[in-house]
Amino acid sequence: MSGGTFGYEQFYVLNIAEKLEAMFFKNKKKEEFFYSEETRDEFIKAISTLKTAAVYAERIDYLLAEDDSEETFHKRLKEQLDALSVSLKGLK
Repeated sequence: MSGGTFGYEQFYVLNIAEKLEAMFFKNKKKEEFFYSEETRDEFIKAISTLKTAAVYAERIDYLLAEDDSEETFHKRLKEQLDALSVSLKGLK
C-alpha cells in the first residue's frame, strides 16, 4: 500500500460516508425513509462531500509520499472524481 502521509485516515472519512449511505439509502426503500426530502437531500450532500474529501486526501497523500507525480496526481484525481460522480447519481 502506498501513501501513509496522513496515517491512512482518509479511510475513516470514507467509512463514515459508506455507513451513512448504508443506513439511510441501501437498507431502506424510498417509501420507508423516515426523514423529509429536505433532510434526505442533506444526507446526500454529506455523503458526497465525505467521499469527495476521501478521494482528495488519498490522491494528495500519494503525491506527498512521492508515489505519484504531479501528472499522475491530476490524472488519477480526475478519474476517481469522475467515477465517484457516476456512483453518487444512484443516491438521488
